Amino acid sequence: MNTPVFHYANFKERFAACLLDTIIMWVLLAFLGNLLNEQPDHIFIGIVFSYKGTWLTVIAGWLYFAIQESSVHQGTIGKRIFKIQVVDTDGKRISFLKASGRYFAKYISYALLLLGFFMMLWDKYSRTLHDRICNTFVLKSKE
Repeated sequence: MNTPVFHYANFKERFAACLLDTIIMWVLLAFLGNLLNEQPDHIFIGIVFSYKGTWLTVIAGWLYFAIQESSVHQGTIGKRIFKIQVVDTDGKRISFLKASGRYFAKYISYALLLLGFFMMLWDKYSRTLHDRICNTFVLKSKE
């Protein structure tokens, strides 16, 4: 039986995808904030630091990442553009529940001053803390 060979996404690819997803989220949050009549001085900062905006940010981020990473695309818009995808230990699509856990596990890395994100720099499989917690990998797509 042949063992599949995986090609793990590197720091640059993951960082670029994350940056693009962050920009997309800012635009989405600005739009949603305007729908909720949030009128901040600075669009993103005002939305995030209002009570209503904090929940909006968490829920929108959770749904943005969990729905897309558990979809047939196996990644967010940023990940798809950079041709990387989130998989389980068998290289298969993850469930919505696992994608949700992965999203919320990122908050641990934020609390650790981003150290959990930088773990991938010395990890053999380029895994971050949230990848380790949820037993996922980020691979270069086959396409």
